[in-house]
Amino acid sequence: MVLSGMALVVLDTQGRLLNLEVVPPQKDESEVPASSPDWTVLFAEAGLDMGQFTPAKPVWSPPMYSDTRMAWDGSWPGTPDIRIHLEASGYKGRPG
Repeated sequence: MVLSGMALVVLDTQGRLLNLEVVPPQKDESEVPASSPDWTVLFAEAGLDMGQFTPAKPVWSPPMYSDTRMAWDGSWPGTPDIRIHLEASGYKGRPG
């Protein structure tokens, strides 16, 4: 995880997304402004319904440089007693 564009994807045994890390470009010479990625794609890949989560304050520092951070609170699917906190970051509109 040292070169621009390298990615780490961790899936569970059912193919659901557990973790995604993407190394951003080393140099930022683009004119593209910061924007939020489409978080619904990540929720879908994780097998989660984004509508069952509420926005929360991010508390964890992302492992890679980012210009966008988001967080959500909700419950583990099918188990409302198990609360979970999700965090995501992105760079120039791409998750990472």
